[in-house]
Amino acid sequence: MEPLLLRENEALEMLGIGRTTLWRLMKNGEITSVRVGRARRFPAATLKVWVERQILAEEERRSDANSNEVARSKHPIAHRDGIT
Repeated sequence: MEPLLLRENEALEMLGIGRTTLWRLMKNGEITSVRVGRARRFPAATLKVWVERQILAEEERRSDANSNEVARSKHPIAHRDGIT
C-alpha cells in the first residue's frame, strides 16, 4: 500500500526536484503540506495532481506554439518583414 503522506526527502525524490524548489512551490501555494506534530508531510495525491497540471500546461504551451507556427506559415512574407 502506498503511503498517503510523504516525508520531505520522499517528496523530493518522487518529483525529482531540489529542496529549494519544493519550498518555493509550497510558498506559492502550488503544493500543499500538512504538519504532523513537528514534522511536515506532503500528501502523495497533491504531488501527483501537481505533476498532472505540469503535463497539461506543457501540452497547452506546445499546442499554442504549434498554432502560432501554423499562423506564421500562412503569412510568411508578413512575418519575414516584421508585419504581424
